Amino acid sequence: GDGRGMYHGLGGRLSPLDLRSRGLRTRPAEPFAHGLEDCCRAMIAQAAEAIVLTDCAGTIRIWNRGAERIFGYCAAEALGSPFTLVVPSRLRGPVRAGLRRMIACGRVADRDALFRLRAIRKGGASLYVDWSLGLIRAESDSGVGAFPLGRGSSNGAFPPGLRPPAP
Repeated sequence: GDGRGMYHGLGGRLSPLDLRSRGLRTRPAEPFAHGLEDCCRAMIAQAAEAIVLTDCAGTIRIWNRGAERIFGYCAAEALGSPFTLVVPSRLRGPVRAGLRRMIACGRVADRDALFRLRAIRKGGASLYVDWSLGLIRAESDSGVGAFPLGRGSSNGAFPPGLRPPAP
């Protein structure tokens, strides 16, 4: 915290109430060897899932080890590239338009949805990735970026709870 009860993190400040509304609990920072921001960085870095942050133009700004493992691109290769780096060419336009629309309107259509989409690994091999989407907001409540979270899937079947993207 910053002494005023606000937590500075990725993309802005969050109050304890903001964190609780997102299902996160907070405790005073004293028991932690590091602050909340350091803990968030460590969670992102160590997650097995691909955690990617894009800015409003769709440029990759965060690319974690999970993304490296799933897609085969190291952070140095992915950072500064468009998110469509891992999207098959036939889906790039719709994915780019969907991310821009989500950021422009400032909301995710279905925050609880998981989508299974085909993706491309470095070298061209394809795979399916189960994605969820979130939005980073500025203090003005406008969208400033998106964070797709993904986990590699072993097949293209759609188990209960997952659905193909809307056309």
